[in-house]
Amino acid sequence: MGIKTFRRSPSAYYVVGQSLVDVNVLLILLFQIIPSTSLSVSSVTCKLMVFFVQVTTTAAMSFLCLSAFDRWACTSQSARIRQLSSIRVARFFFPIPFILW
Repeated sequence: MGIKTFRRSPSAYYVVGQSLVDVNVLLILLFQIIPSTSLSVSSVTCKLMVFFVQVTTTAAMSFLCLSAFDRWACTSQSARIRQLSSIRVARFFFPIPFILW
């Protein structure tokens, strides 16, 4: 699959979304480790960091599930299910992991 074909693929939306969320998880964990070793962190800040890590990790898993669903839909024998693998559907589902979690 070429780059231009991948950009037009609905699963590209899910892969980009998962990548953005994964980068956020790494940044949150980095910011959690650095202050905890050098400064005293309030319990509220610590709890918020744990909350954001859990939310972003769950959103990343949701994007993985959406990508797997898209791959299943595009390889289905049923034309009705194959219609679910479209950019229009991907644009509709893209914000759901952010809203849901």
